Amino acid sequence: PHEPRILSSPSPSFPFWVQLTQPSTSGRFSIQFGADGNVTGVQVVQSTRIPALDNAALDAFRRWRSGWGRAWQKTVPVVFNRQSR
Repeated sequence: PHEPRILSSPSPSFPFWVQLTQPSTSGRFSIQFGADGNVTGVQVVQSTRIPALDNAALDAFRRWRSGWGRAWQKTVPVVFNRQSR
């Protein structure tokens, strides 16, 4: 069976100071959805190694919504690219 469709997927809001001071990095996060489409859990699969970025991603993923019908999970990559000054 195919995955239910993601209906809402807000992007993480990274703190501005992180954008100026931290190197580019990436991480992976697991999002669990209930049969009603709401997020029931989010875990760090691979940390970005920057707690502020991990927390921003976790906060954003908790607001995701999917189509309803069955419980499922999705692993999502996050790539943080440092802003040039």
